[in-house]
Amino acid sequence: MAPVFLHKPSILLEWSKGDLDINLLKCIVAFGMFMKDSRPDGRVTARAMMQEVQDDTLRKIGRQTLAHLRVLVMLLRFRFQAGQFPDAWSLLALAARSAFTMRLNYEHSNPDPLVQESNRRLVWAIYQLDRLYSGGMEDLAVIPVERMHIRLPCDERSFEMGMGSKAGFLDETSMDPSANVDAHSFKLRLLAIRDRILRYTKSVRRKGDSPAGSRSAMEALQAELNTFERTLPAELKLTSQRLVFMGHSREAGPYVGLHTLWMMCHCDLYRFCVPGIRESVSKDALALTPPNFIEYCQHACFSTAIRLCGLWSDLYHLESSEYFGDELLAVSIYQVAQILHHLPHLIPEDGEDSVLSLKKRLIEALQLAVPLGRVYTSAMNCLKDSERLIDALGRASVTQSSPDSSVSAAIETAEREHLASKHSVLPHLYRDQNIVDRGTGHPEAKGQRSNMLPPNNGRITSSNTNATLPVSQSDHERREYQEMEPGFSDMFLFDPFNMQLNGYYDPELDFSFM
Repeated sequence: MAPVFLHKPSILLEWSKGDLDINLLKCIVAFGMFMKDSRPDGRVTARAMMQEVQDDTLRKIGRQTLAHLRVLVMLLRFRFQAGQFPDAWSLLALAARSAFTMRLNYEHSNPDPLVQESNRRLVWAIYQLDRLYSGGMEDLAVIPVERMHIRLPCDERSFEMGMGSKAGFLDETSMDPSANVDAHSFKLRLLAIRDRILRYTKSVRRKGDSPAGSRSAMEALQAELNTFERTLPAELKLTSQRLVFMGHSREAGPYVGLHTLWMMCHCDLYRFCVPGIRESVSKDALALTPPNFIEYCQHACFSTAIRLCGLWSDLYHLESSEYFGDELLAVSIYQVAQILHHLPHLIPEDGEDSVLSLKKRLIEALQLAVPLGRVYTSAMNCLKDSERLIDALGRASVTQSSPDSSVSAAIETAEREHLASKHSVLPHLYRDQNIVDRGTGHPEAKGQRSNMLPPNNGRITSSNTNATLPVSQSDHERREYQEMEPGFSDMFLFDPFNMQLNGYYDPELDFSFM
């Protein structure tokens, strides 16, 4: 999660005096209900309360005040965690424009360090979600990395105590040893590197050239990742001892999220030579690529995926009571499972990296990530897909029938521009609009699936069915195709909201034996 921008003592003081903005108060209450109230009615109430706030806020859309921006960012974060991505997407642009209009992306002299830091964190919260949503697509970014001229967020203790920040800036390659920062600041810096990696790999994929022709750019990005890891302070480095210490601390989530993201950046950088996944270059481009280059990229991607499996397994066996990871943990498990599924020739038949061993570690990773379903509504769908892929490791698969020609044409157009995603946003938008038009309300009100129960005997089950996952993906895809309206071939299909995808979907992957 992003570092908090609301200062708890200050908020409580405003509330006790009756000065707290009513919409901000509603946001805080709704967030608490959504995160802590396990009853379906509680989440329905939270959504309804947030909808009231959103309606009132958008009626005052012309306001450019800090109070208005704080409410916008709370709404944005709620929509993201509730899986209401279309709303979050639109709110993100509004929040970014408002923050830049008030020039909050620049340092301002303010005698109160608490106000300074709160404003910085407000902008960084927008920046973090923009990096996740845009996915390296420059056309979709609303917060340019090069326009962030404020200090990175300081550590939580300094913020709580109202201390002045000594944090560095985003474009600095090293950090002052005296800087009062924690894992959040380093993650924001790493997200900027990841953004450059995704821009590079998607550019290679879009051009259709051999990736070997841009090897120097690939090596420069790898050097950035190496420098980042080398300059981490000792307390944030990944060692067996630090893993135990951090794994039982309040910093467990940010610490694990940082190192998971760093390793996933390696997978993102080299995956364009993994055939069968969305970000792979075309067969023609691979045919023009020297075999030793393909082998190098595949081994780099595979070895990092193995390291991630080991990290998650070690965390699972810590038996800590802390939450591990962040919004990217479930996504990363899915992506690692995809990589391993598409590189079966690199998996040894026996030993600690055999199929059986990898399955065991990945199942442990699934168990580790299940609690995140309470925080991120879409996480359980991602984990369902991951479970299917884990079950399929080491098995043969067959391809499913192709969608109709109009959909295929639209997907091909999207691949050239934005790299189409697994779940197109447009059918979701049509479905959401139809629900509103019919006045049926939110899925929770109808008893539809919104929460997932913890694993049952190693399986993840739905809270409103007795069926054990996974569900047939081919049936799901067929329903998505049927929901598309006529004339769709004129539109491009992409989904920057669905974090499961991130370019790893294989549209022909099907498991008839499951």
